[in-house]
Amino acid sequence: MKRMQRTWILFLVLAAVPGRLAAEGRPEGWRRYRTPEEAGWSGERLAAVCRNANAASVFLVHDGRVVFTYGECRRRFKIHSMRKSILSALVGIAVGEKEIDLRRSLAEIGIADKTPLTEGEGRARILDLLKARSGVYLPAAAETSYMKEIRPARGSHAPGEFFYYNNWDFNALGTIYCELTGHDIFADFERRIAQPLGMQDFARIDGCYNFEDASIHPAYNFMMSARDLARFGQLFLQQGKWRGRQVVPEKWVRESTSGIPGTGERNNASDDPLRYGYLWYEIDPYRGQRLYFAAGHYGQRVVVAPAMKTVLVLQSNTYLAEGISDVDFVVDDILFNCRGGTPAPRPEFIPLEESAAFKGMKLRSRAQAKYCKAYSDGGAAFAIRREGGGLVLAGFMPNYLFRLLPLTSELFRVEDIDMYVFFSLDERGIPQQARIHKSPLAKEMLDAIAQSGMEKARERFPEWRKRIHSLEEMTDLSRELQLRGIDNLEILKLSAEAFPYSFRAQQALNSALMKKGGLAASAAAFGEIVRRLQEEGKGRTKTEWLHEILRSQADPQPIALSEMDEYAGNYGPRRIAREGSELVYFVDPGRKTRLFRIHADEFSLQGQFFRRLRFARDGSGRVVKLVMNYYRDSSEESARTEGDPATDARGAAEK
Repeated sequence: MKRMQRTWILFLVLAAVPGRLAAEGRPEGWRRYRTPEEAGWSGERLAAVCRNANAASVFLVHDGRVVFTYGECRRRFKIHSMRKSILSALVGIAVGEKEIDLRRSLAEIGIADKTPLTEGEGRARILDLLKARSGVYLPAAAETSYMKEIRPARGSHAPGEFFYYNNWDFNALGTIYCELTGHDIFADFERRIAQPLGMQDFARIDGCYNFEDASIHPAYNFMMSARDLARFGQLFLQQGKWRGRQVVPEKWVRESTSGIPGTGERNNASDDPLRYGYLWYEIDPYRGQRLYFAAGHYGQRVVVAPAMKTVLVLQSNTYLAEGISDVDFVVDDILFNCRGGTPAPRPEFIPLEESAAFKGMKLRSRAQAKYCKAYSDGGAAFAIRREGGGLVLAGFMPNYLFRLLPLTSELFRVEDIDMYVFFSLDERGIPQQARIHKSPLAKEMLDAIAQSGMEKARERFPEWRKRIHSLEEMTDLSRELQLRGIDNLEILKLSAEAFPYSFRAQQALNSALMKKGGLAASAAAFGEIVRRLQEEGKGRTKTEWLHEILRSQADPQPIALSEMDEYAGNYGPRRIAREGSELVYFVDPGRKTRLFRIHADEFSLQGQFFRRLRFARDGSGRVVKLVMNYYRDSSEESARTEGDPATDARGAAEK
């Protein structure tokens, strides 16, 4: 036990990340195709998919060159479970250097926990943990509620027998790595991978350990940018080699990404079964190709498509707990549906433009020291301290540290979470108080609320809506408005009106309205917002898209029986049938959903507000295809089968 305690004396030295590298054998610095079309992708379609996917950053690389970027690709987000694929790479390096033997058991290494392991659990090997098949079913740090709910009973499976996506396995692997190598995970990732690859944004400070009472084994959390994650994916695409150097053993790349069947999980877009390797997922085949990927909470992905020579990184804004909509469909759209043009025989490559970095003022050590202390902002406590020659914000989010960039003596920018610290200084220039806001604009509005009172504040909502430029800013303002007693429903309406194209804003408002007043109230409220947006000249938005669905179910239009018979039938795995005076949709024999008409040949599904069905007809007017449209504007098509499906469907319904 003392050995394990020594393991968690963490490294606190912060080092800079030097260099700029792109891909093996390439000049330093990412270079990109002049246009996505030169690589065989449609730039217009890529942009549409990314906008509707609710992605914070997207980075697409083909043959070592950047095809397309979207969002904030230099911003470090929490990557959640993609951390596991990173640890797999480090374990592979240690295995290659004979520091780790995968055949060793937990008992042999001396791995324990607050709840003692049984003799059978102690027989689990390191290899079993890498495959998520340890048979050790104990509480673990960073578990989701779903993982806890489906955790198998202790002793129900022997080591190596059964796949269960198990944070105990993953966290214990972190302990094993530190114990057997004598190194810190984050320092090793920086030294062994980030620096050789020339990652531009990662440094030791971007990793932290998350200890929880349930276990002695912490989760090992990373914050990383899309452009750095793309280098990690490119490293695996190149079989672990970077600029002539074998960073990760080639054998390990091959073995760790070759999945084992039996996970019970499937890809939503293709319905292909997922396999699990050594902390990597694999689909083989997927549209005739092999894909493997690192997966993180909120739909984050690093996808590697070897035959296509392509790497795709998707990140969501994890600070807002906002996920990518239908991530499997987004990956499918980007890799396949946005592709199809003829690549240029001699494409032109140009340097990748990098977004401008914030420039701050430099503070000497003595000036930095006066800011270093604990603060309280309402109910939130945080501290500022020095790390590696700079100032960091600690305690604002548990375990994580965020770099501070001084803009003036009274205003510091908090990197990554993209917020600001406002200081109140005394006559000597010593900070007395500090408050954290999303932006100077948010602070200005909140000060106005404090001065004018709540009623006047409500009158200024239309003015504010025109001045708010990001959903994050709106989220921060909403939190402050709630603290000042403004009705949460009014805040949600403001958010939905300010961001009519946002999935998250519309979803939050609809959920609140459904709880308070039901379907009719939600339809009426969205109708009023749509009316105001139309008066302002706004085009078709997600607000209008959702309102049409709500209205169809709140005030159903009658459908003639003869029309129902036109639609009834089999469409691949789906079936439409008439039951009495209702048209219903079947995805399997035991589940059915009523359809409501929105427009001619277009219907909503009862209780489902973010997808709809559309029927396509041929030249003779016969219904030949069923199209499922999703909230993010992607679609899934099913062709009608042969025979007399209307008769078949009526017969099935009558039975």
